[in-house]
Amino acid sequence: MKSDWSKWLPTMWKQLITFKGQDRSLWKRLTKNFSISLGGSVALTAIRLVQTVILTKSLAIADYGKVLIILNLFTFLDTFLGVRVNDVIYKFYPQFKQNKDAGALRGLLILCLGLSLVVGLAIAGGMFIFSPWIADRFYDDTNLALPFRIYAGAGLIIAFSGFSTSILRLNDSFTAIVIPQVCGAALTLAILTLYLYYADGYSVEFVVGAFALGVFVQTLIPLVQSIRIVSPELFLTSESLGFKELRRYRPELVPTLFHTNLVGYLKVASDTGGIFLLGILASAEQVAIYGVAQQLIRPLVVIFRRNINTSVSPEIVKLWAEGKLEQLKNFVNSFVKVNFIVGGFFIIFLISLAPKIILLVSNENYLKALPIFYILSVTNYLSLISIILYPVCLIMGMMSRQNLILVCNLIALGIFIFIGLDGVKMAIIQLVGTINLWLFLEIPLMKKLHRLQCKQ
Repeated sequence: MKSDWSKWLPTMWKQLITFKGQDRSLWKRLTKNFSISLGGSVALTAIRLVQTVILTKSLAIADYGKVLIILNLFTFLDTFLGVRVNDVIYKFYPQFKQNKDAGALRGLLILCLGLSLVVGLAIAGGMFIFSPWIADRFYDDTNLALPFRIYAGAGLIIAFSGFSTSILRLNDSFTAIVIPQVCGAALTLAILTLYLYYADGYSVEFVVGAFALGVFVQTLIPLVQSIRIVSPELFLTSESLGFKELRRYRPELVPTLFHTNLVGYLKVASDTGGIFLLGILASAEQVAIYGVAQQLIRPLVVIFRRNINTSVSPEIVKLWAEGKLEQLKNFVNSFVKVNFIVGGFFIIFLISLAPKIILLVSNENYLKALPIFYILSVTNYLSLISIILYPVCLIMGMMSRQNLILVCNLIALGIFIFIGLDGVKMAIIQLVGTINLWLFLEIPLMKKLHRLQCKQ
């Protein structure tokens, strides 16, 4: 066993050094972007943990559960009803730029902006109009109607986040995303701190309004920046909108749009869908307990998973568009191994200190969240190892297999709903779903990538 490790570790390190030598500018850019994203995520995680401490100590557990229901409902609607234009942009934007197809590029940008606008108006308008009925019918609490309407404005602008973030990342403008995110979260924290400290009592509506204001800062500024970057392609002197040029890519564009969006529709068993379904099928206390476990596991999700994904995805699609297949293989293999080691140390740290962390940020009533915390920790560790494979799955056209696995997970969710859903069962569903992805998608995907590279 010792000899195996002594051979494996130097080999992994050699792969990293070799990759750096092949393309120093790529490695330098990747390191810079990851550092920017990591710094922003550390700041965001700290701010959100402080928010969690303030809210759990100042609000009744049922009221804190209501706040989570409202915030996660809109995130769920954007995931479930929204259009994932970010994946379409990741796949086709570098390809059109590489081929210098200005007409198709303009058509792609207009299409993605239009879809985002339609979705945003539908979600915000629908929630504003039907919030009394939704609050009464699904949550049996008419007092939620006003907070729903307050947050509806944020729902409109959230729909554009997929467009803006993908454009900014592909154009190496990570700071234009990170700075507004941190500033928006800090603004919400400042408002909540002052309000809960000086006010005589509290209002759930005011708390939700503070979060809505922060969302506007986080999403509106990147949207303006992204439109400024693509303005030369978006506002061409040609009278054509680019849809005619885009039409010849329809056989590839339509399936990509369909399958990447189907991923969102099937993710009712995800973290966001978990809180949404618990809000309907379980008590507000279950929502609060599950929400605390989710918030505490967020350092692994945000600091590692999300930053690795957002930093390497642009590089993967660029390498694919440029035909650098051998470099892509080395890149993917190296990062899977690094994630395995780094994530392993981090998960051991989280699990060993879980009870102390829960008591530090809340009170003993939330110790019920420990089993959920442990299960979500393992789930997110497994997802961390393979997070880099999602853009590979996208560019290699294997999204249909992922959706088939998610359908199976959805069937399992239906069984648990019939039996009776709670926080622990929701966490178990996520763990089983992640294992299924490993066995039936990600391992075969790595083998297919290896064979493809060997043939080139």
